[in-house]
Amino acid sequence: MTTGIEGLDQVVGKGLPEGSVTIIEGAPGTGKTNLSLQFLLGGIEQADKQPGAYITFEELPEQLYEETKSFGWDLRAYEKQNLLRVICLSPDIFLEELLKTNGFVTQLLDEIGCKRLVIDSISLFRYLSDNEHDYRKTFYSLRNSLRRKKITSLFIKEADAHSDQNATFEQFVVDGVISLKLDPLQQIYRKRTLEVKKMRGCAIEEGEHIFNFNDKGVKVVPALSMIEDKTTLNASDRFLPTGITGLDRILHGGIPEGSMYMIDTNSKANYRYLLASIVAEQLKKGKKALVLLTHALSTMDFEALLGLFGLSLHDLIKNDQILFLDFYDRIVPKEYENAVINLFDQTGEEFNSVMHSNFISLLKSGQYVGDDYLVTIDSHTLISSFGEDFVIDYLAKIVPTLKGFNVSSIMLNNYRQISERNASYFERISDGIIKTWVDGRYQFVQVNKSAQGVISKPLIVENSQQAPFIELV
Repeated sequence: MTTGIEGLDQVVGKGLPEGSVTIIEGAPGTGKTNLSLQFLLGGIEQADKQPGAYITFEELPEQLYEETKSFGWDLRAYEKQNLLRVICLSPDIFLEELLKTNGFVTQLLDEIGCKRLVIDSISLFRYLSDNEHDYRKTFYSLRNSLRRKKITSLFIKEADAHSDQNATFEQFVVDGVISLKLDPLQQIYRKRTLEVKKMRGCAIEEGEHIFNFNDKGVKVVPALSMIEDKTTLNASDRFLPTGITGLDRILHGGIPEGSMYMIDTNSKANYRYLLASIVAEQLKKGKKALVLLTHALSTMDFEALLGLFGLSLHDLIKNDQILFLDFYDRIVPKEYENAVINLFDQTGEEFNSVMHSNFISLLKSGQYVGDDYLVTIDSHTLISSFGEDFVIDYLAKIVPTLKGFNVSSIMLNNYRQISERNASYFERISDGIIKTWVDGRYQFVQVNKSAQGVISKPLIVENSQQAPFIELV
């Protein structure tokens, strides 16, 4: 069921399981009470109006009525409509009456058809038991009673000094655990964070997520999100699929047409299938590709890679779909010679002239349509051939030109091999950055920047026997 809290449903994976018991833990002032009350109001304000109850052992109802007025919450009005109960009593009486067959707490919950319940706070239950065994027995009974009634419940719990280091007995017993914190931010500010440590049956968004209070209550901002680049997205409503399901899902369909995305890779990472999958997807759709070959990818390597994706390089060349620029003195089969421009030992000015005469001038004259093209660039090859200064100057001119003609482009880069100043420049001109690296015995992929405004957690690259031969886990 929905939590009623903006952003939290996404973090816990489409809401809380119906009939579940979740602990909300945190230090004083972290927002436990307001978040829990908003959970109750979220149920009331749904179309089916799920009634709820707030059990408090320390605060009087009048305090809650006053404290929540700033959010526009009128708790009294909901009580008059039999959609809410705010009940203040001692923890021992609550347990005794709830666990009775027909105790008055049970009667109050049944009277409104209670679907949601908040208990503030379960920390006091420990003082009612003489030993750990009795406490655990009491806690099990409480949880089981609410489960039988199919009431979705939040148990507020004060965090102790060991909350972050060791899982407590209660955390093992309940269905979910949500931890709230108030941490320093830029020395003079504070930030509120929320982490779902556990939620049975849900695909949770791991990590800490910032939340704050607005005039309507609590708002959770899921982590790994950024501002959309609306100028890029609005320029075209079409996306170029990468062919990798997990990556396309993160990018909401793929790479925006007419954008420039960077693949940042280190020397150990195998980027071939990632690049080949993107290129193959476009060629299958009838688009054309201008490929700047790398020291590790020759024409013959591309022939083998594209063959794995069901494409014939011979047919692509025959149909004028692909053109290679090669900076290395390598043997090229005669049947492919017309599709390979050799730039070995040429100067930067000569390279610029070749690009202009074979591609840019044809875009400007209208002989080439930018929408039809995907350009791949290897920054390391350009830098080793012409130096960083030339490459920075060249990219400053070529990238806006390509975007102006709605040409999509992919640039391979290794930040470790260039200066910090130029690395920052590459980041700025890129609409998106897809990073892949090897750490220990695993290769990872992470979206660090995107025009869609999303970034991802690091995902493990797993081998697959079918194209695109990699899966992201």
